[in-house]
Amino acid sequence: MKIFVTYFIAVILAFLGVTSLMIYLDEQYKNVWYFDFTPVSTPEERRADSLRQITDSLMEINKTPVFARETLELYREAAGDTGYFSPKINYDSLAALEEQAERERLLRAKAQSDSAYNVWKTETIRLYESMDPEQVAQVIQNFPDNIARDLIYSMRRKKAAEVLENLDEETVAELTKAER
Repeated sequence: MKIFVTYFIAVILAFLGVTSLMIYLDEQYKNVWYFDFTPVSTPEERRADSLRQITDSLMEINKTPVFARETLELYREAAGDTGYFSPKINYDSLAALEEQAERERLLRAKAQSDSAYNVWKTETIRLYESMDPEQVAQVIQNFPDNIARDLIYSMRRKKAAEVLENLDEETVAELTKAER
């Protein structure tokens, strides 16, 4: 009888040990039952990863040449009402510049209408509103003007004013000017 009780206690202790180990491993890794030992990410880590991916994709969109629109405007100003600047103008390249400017405008419009952009913007604003205005100003200076403007105008007024207060005058003028 004494041996039976000893074995019974040993089996119960082994069962409890293995069960608690499995529960612990199941919380730490994706699926231990299928030997998938990749660490489980917390909701904050998943949100940070998605924000990072959205930020990277927006930065890729904003790498399209901004000079295309400016160059096109210079050509149009130089041509005046006559429609030509000099005999050396290649109208095919002018059309290409117009197409490039149109693609740039469409990409920006798509990025702003994209729901992922809106989610990113909402999460980013929530994060920035909890940060120190000086730190937010430093971060916002690294964004393209249209995204920085979008973030600032979406913040609460008081927080946006504090952030703008920490930016240099030229940047504030650029971000707060009216778009045509």
